Amino acid sequence: MLVPSSTFKCYIHDGADVCRLQLLGTFSAVDVPELAGCWNTVKTTLDRRQVVIDVSGLEQMDEEGQKWINSLTAQGVALIERQTARRRTQRMNFFRRVVYSLTGYCRNTVESPTQAQ
Repeated sequence: MLVPSSTFKCYIHDGADVCRLQLLGTFSAVDVPELAGCWNTVKTTLDRRQVVIDVSGLEQMDEEGQKWINSLTAQGVALIERQTARRRTQRMNFFRRVVYSLTGYCRNTVESPTQAQ
């Protein structure tokens, strides 16, 4: 019997236009059945919303995990990888610096209470 990895987490960020699955930690073959079940539930509620898989928080992924992710992208699911997330962070840091230079004040953004840290 396969036991799910204790270091893998999946958060669902369900928005009006986009449903984002955020994957964190180590994603391996033992985690695929649980995430596949989650995916099967999510896709029944999508209607016309876009689905995005955010793998920027993954530390490791084995071959079976990669195969599962590839099967989703083959179905048209968008993928956010580390480089995309890094560019987003750099862009936010740039805007924070601009706001600070103009106002002398920079407020941290408010994050969703369900967003992983």
